[in-house]
Amino acid sequence: DLLYAIYEEEGYAPAEIPNLILTNNLYGIEIDPRAGALAAFALTMRARSKQRTFFNKQIEPNVCVLDPISFTPDEIDFLLTPGGDKHAEAVFWNQFEHADTFGSLIQPDSELTVRLKQHIAHLDDHGDILLADVLDWAKRVIGQAEYLSSRYSVAIANPPYMGTRNMGDALRRFAERWYPTSAGDLCTMFVDRAVSMIRGRGGLAALVVSESWLFNATYEDMRREIVRRARPLVTACIDKSAFGVRLNTAASILARGARDARSQFFRVGQEHISSGPLLALPPSGETVYAVSVEEFLQVPGGAFIFDMPAPLLALYENHPTIGAVFDVKQGLATADNSRFVRLWWEVGRDRIAYGCSDGAAASKTRKRWFPYNKGGTPVPWWGNQEHVVNWEDDGREIRVFGTEDGGRPRSAVRNPTFYFRPSVSWSNIGLNGARFRLIPNGFVFDVAGMSAFPTSEKARLNLLGYLNSTLLRQGLDVLAPTFNYQVGDVTRLPLLEGGADNDRVRQLVDLSRARWAEAETSHEFSASTVVSRGGSSLAERVQWVMRTERDRIIELHHLETESDAYWTARIAASSAVQTHVEPQSSRLQSSSASELMGDLLSYAVGCMFGRYSLNQPGLILADQGATVQDYLAKVPNPTFAPDKDNVIPIVDGDWFEDDIVARFRTFLRVVFGEEHFEENLRFVTESLGVKDIREYFSKTGSRVA
Repeated sequence: DLLYAIYEEEGYAPAEIPNLILTNNLYGIEIDPRAGALAAFALTMRARSKQRTFFNKQIEPNVCVLDPISFTPDEIDFLLTPGGDKHAEAVFWNQFEHADTFGSLIQPDSELTVRLKQHIAHLDDHGDILLADVLDWAKRVIGQAEYLSSRYSVAIANPPYMGTRNMGDALRRFAERWYPTSAGDLCTMFVDRAVSMIRGRGGLAALVVSESWLFNATYEDMRREIVRRARPLVTACIDKSAFGVRLNTAASILARGARDARSQFFRVGQEHISSGPLLALPPSGETVYAVSVEEFLQVPGGAFIFDMPAPLLALYENHPTIGAVFDVKQGLATADNSRFVRLWWEVGRDRIAYGCSDGAAASKTRKRWFPYNKGGTPVPWWGNQEHVVNWEDDGREIRVFGTEDGGRPRSAVRNPTFYFRPSVSWSNIGLNGARFRLIPNGFVFDVAGMSAFPTSEKARLNLLGYLNSTLLRQGLDVLAPTFNYQVGDVTRLPLLEGGADNDRVRQLVDLSRARWAEAETSHEFSASTVVSRGGSSLAERVQWVMRTERDRIIELHHLETESDAYWTARIAASSAVQTHVEPQSSRLQSSSASELMGDLLSYAVGCMFGRYSLNQPGLILADQGATVQDYLAKVPNPTFAPDKDNVIPIVDGDWFEDDIVARFRTFLRVVFGEEHFEENLRFVTESLGVKDIREYFSKTGSRVA
């Protein structure tokens, strides 16, 4: 239709136009005879719709279905030219042996095609009639070679996708030989091939392929080669889901000789795809990024990270990457976490060693369990310190795990010289983006608790504030579009060192650490916040705690906003690119009265068991075999004494209220006094939404246990 309109503008007679288009302008290559026939039929019917007498003209569309053709050694000897390169000519005649597999990826020698065409014409005039079939097949090879060695104004393809793992041996060898930089997938080889099929200046290649060639490190060399030969003028990254699978494709138009043109990139979301045909590109509401692709070549890996914030992209020109300055590592993979990893409260506290400075110090403790940075839910500044790992005797059991039968170790002890060092860490998966936190010394780190290791506290705080800024997190989302944040993604970020944000970052760490330590699952937990705060009634204490938490969250938000603004301004000044970003502060909420009462009851039960004491902060009894006598040795005159036999079964029975509810009532009297006892008890039950404490314990026996 477009070609028809062009001919009309140029003044051609409507009766001539379909004939001219099919004769001079449209050429197609197929590997399947039925697909070729359907294409020719569609073109013929389209021409007939434009010109009623078209069938009378007997015009055949230029659709070449590639035949798999090969010749025997004797037949090749017959086809060789006198004094020619026998090897090159033999390869030429048999290049279509696997045409039904390699298709238009085959790259015939254009000069050899012309010379051998003349030679075949000469043989046809003077040849042996017994070899007529050989000559017919040779002419067919020449015809196919002409289609594939010609240069076109425009090459269009929606090629097949297939990674090397699914390729047969012949195709894999072919790909490695002819497409060394793009052999990772059939569709990426077609990008390479399409660029080679278009004319040297002004030629266009338009393809829909996997978007992996734009971003994947595998195709770094391919991207550099493509940029050298052609310029991606327009690229639409299309997020489309089909059959429950996410298909990330890229529709690109590449131009030869467009050296000075800026490239336009934009994304097309699923909502645009599902609403029908795209009548306008880019779709309404989508951001268009106009960039020079040479800028991408400064980025490690050369990925076409078009939606990288412009100030960050500009930093690459004059600043190193994080990986060039700091060690950034993956850690331990035990291969059996159920065997080697525990939550810290599942093992004896006296068997855990905190604060070891290195592996030698850890070995000297003769402890079995050590803090384990296992990743977990993304939290900023501080937290996620619930796990311990069996690293007794320098991880001896883990190191030999899987070798009992003479096999290779199943575990992977990566970068052990970095174990126990303080670090800046993050979780490998984050649905709302990566968040970075400080890990003190003494931790073994996991494959999912990846970490960067600046050698000074100043550098760690600087890196922590920088990485938690909105601009850096946006940039990391571009480098890791699946929100799986690997070591290589963080190392590729540009680094801006120095600055004056460390005091603010230290405050953020301290505030987050204080909040984290108030949870009973923190190994730094000391006491219930409600118990340790002042106030004449329980309701007043709860209001005080909730107000304090709100104030701390407001302060955290304020400090994060200031830190974000600081880094945005510094990055803009260093890159000479101004920008505005909306800060993405932590979405923290203060505890509700119900949550605080649940924590209070849990703490009260801990006091009943002797795990905690109202007279001393932190853990009192935390090891298997510990007794009330051990408790009394630490707390000789307890305000609230633990249960004598340290056993309070949670089952139905008359003694239930005596053992649990009665003890809790006593706990309330001891902690909050007799004067407000009934008021306090009513506040507890109303906050929890139960009639009485017995109902709560009946519902939450698992938590109490």
